[in-house]
Amino acid sequence: MAVIQDISTTTASKTALLEAQKQKKAADELEGYFVHQMIREMRKTIPKDELLGENKFASDIYYDMLDEQLAQQIVQSGGFGYSKQIVKGMGKNGSATVNKVLLNQQYKGGMDLNWN
Repeated sequence: MAVIQDISTTTASKTALLEAQKQKKAADELEGYFVHQMIREMRKTIPKDELLGENKFASDIYYDMLDEQLAQQIVQSGGFGYSKQIVKGMGKNGSATVNKVLLNQQYKGGMDLNWN
């Protein structure tokens, strides 16, 4: 009986870790979207230059791709902490479905937010 319980605990831990990884990935993608939108709106306030000549379409594509990569780099380096708060809010009654230890393992670096 003890061996069966140990195996089920290990399986439960693996399941919880996989769930934490899925939640983190989804939250990171959502934070990346928000950051990308923020950068896009900020870029609208900057006067236009003619880096790519008269081709406004190519310039718009270039800057959109640049902004998307910048947003991804911001999120990968810890971001603004939105994804951590999103993961915290996932689950039943606004609490994370996985415990704080697993979440802290997933979020190395970035902003240290109070989980209380």
